[in-house]
Amino acid sequence: MIRTFIIGGAFALAASGASAALIDFENEFPLNPDPTLIPVGNIYTNGSATFSSTETMKLVGIGSTPNTAGFVPNDTPGSTASGPASFGNVFLTGDFRGNTNMNISFASALSAISFEIVDIDGGNDSIDGDSQEEQFTFQALQGGSVVASQFITSRDLTGPLNEAGVVTVSFTGLFDEISIVGVTPGGNRNIGWGIDNINTVENNPAPNPVPLPAGAILMLTALGGFGVMRSRKRRS
Repeated sequence: MIRTFIIGGAFALAASGASAALIDFENEFPLNPDPTLIPVGNIYTNGSATFSSTETMKLVGIGSTPNTAGFVPNDTPGSTASGPASFGNVFLTGDFRGNTNMNISFASALSAISFEIVDIDGGNDSIDGDSQEEQFTFQALQGGSVVASQFITSRDLTGPLNEAGVVTVSFTGLFDEISIVGVTPGGNRNIGWGIDNINTVENNPAPNPVPLPAGAILMLTALGGFGVMRSRKRRS
């Protein structure tokens, strides 16, 4: 899915002057001390995106030693539907306390976005709406109004995605904000999750050609006439 998005973004860039960007938090590497969880507060900015939450968000360093924190707690991202995940060295998460939420606002409106979410799990997959089932709602907003949404629960992640699985969420259209809300029916589960590899395409349509003023058109017509006259004069 990410590959298709990047190809589409390339065409959009060539056709409309749109600009593509990637936020993967690798500019924060190495964390100090590393690897660990680094609190970044309720508001955090990276590139053209501002992340906000009622939680204390954290940057997470992925390491290789047994006591290393992966996301929360002590896990590392698993697989995507097509193979191993690529979460690099750092990604962003919430505070692992009850339900979770995060908003991502952008300096300029977007025409496309994709991002990866890790570890939507919990609950008994054979019971729809189990009290521990994690339910995530992703929404794209423009000017505060919802223009598109997706709903993913832990029951949707089976097979290789069942344990710390990584899924891709994507939107196209026109929007300037992404909302992420994670809850459980029982309301008493500490939801641990992470976000990484945020690919964006800004909505920057190519400017319309500037029309020539009427005087310039008349001048070009006159110059063309002079050229014809000179050509006839040379022939005579």
